[in-house]
Amino acid sequence: MTLCGSVVACVSAAPPGPVVPPRGPASTSAANAVIPPLAPPPVVDCSVACVERAETLAETDPGQALDTIVRCLSCPTASASTFLLAADLYDVVDDHASAARVLREATGRYPMNASLWSALASAEIAVGRPAAALDALGTAARLRPQDERLAAAHRGLVARHGSKEDRTRTEVDALILEASGRFELADTAGAKATLLEALERSRAWPDLRAKVRLRIGLVAMAERKFDEARRALRVARADADDDAMIAAADLALAELELAEGNYPEAERAAEAATARRPGDPLGHVNLALARAHLGDTERAIAALGAALSRGLAARLTRRELEGLLVSAPWGANRSRVDAMVADAWATSATTRSAD
Repeated sequence: MTLCGSVVACVSAAPPGPVVPPRGPASTSAANAVIPPLAPPPVVDCSVACVERAETLAETDPGQALDTIVRCLSCPTASASTFLLAADLYDVVDDHASAARVLREATGRYPMNASLWSALASAEIAVGRPAAALDALGTAARLRPQDERLAAAHRGLVARHGSKEDRTRTEVDALILEASGRFELADTAGAKATLLEALERSRAWPDLRAKVRLRIGLVAMAERKFDEARRALRVARADADDDAMIAAADLALAELELAEGNYPEAERAAEAATARRPGDPLGHVNLALARAHLGDTERAIAALGAALSRGLAARLTRRELEGLLVSAPWGANRSRVDAMVADAWATSATTRSAD
């Protein structure tokens, strides 16, 4: 089992501060200064009824529905669907710029929501920003790699508006996806050949090469060709230009070093991964395993707790985690570790039931 995954890889308005009279000639006295009245705070409505009212009004009075949905959006817990409704209403009244603005805000709040990114792509096209639309639709496609509708829409947008680099990146992403499918079907040779083709096409762009080499390293790890995997992952890390890709390479390196029993190296790689992406539970699991093997049990248990508190149950099955933990020398703390895992999965099951 590979931790790195398959080859694809209501706050009200703040109280006003002190009113400072505008600077003017020295002869103007404070006593005669006219202080304008404070504007009323924006109306914040976090109720479900707010969105329901907007949905009802949308059928008969889009303008009134828009006024209502704006109040709903003032709530800091406004849902992704609320933002989508607001964008639709702005489009109905032909205010496409506001639709795009709302969706940009939404993707900042919900960056993992592919529907928001897809809607933002359409909004950016409507306001004449095809490059921004390409970025948005590309993000949506990456968030849903198995969604052929999104992939086809992205390819079409690239064909119409993309540069040579855009077209190459789309082709390489498609090859990576193909390699993933081949790997999942146990066609390792086909996966490697496809990735080598992707590597050739990506040669002009280091960050794109890094993405391909990461997958090459993961395939080599699956074949237990650790020296080959280590070389590919180190080159991927050197070529990468963003924290997410560097952290992914560090995560894979930590797993590789764990598999070979190089626990100090595994700890260093896992620490690097968690420093760049502290919210990713998989890095904390690798860190826990490395520290357990090094005899640093208390810090290992702390790292395991960090992994469990960051949603590990949504990334691994309980059996997968227990298969990893059983190899580590927990000693007298074994029952403590088992209890932590059991509690985390019980909490996860309760949360899913509530949802």
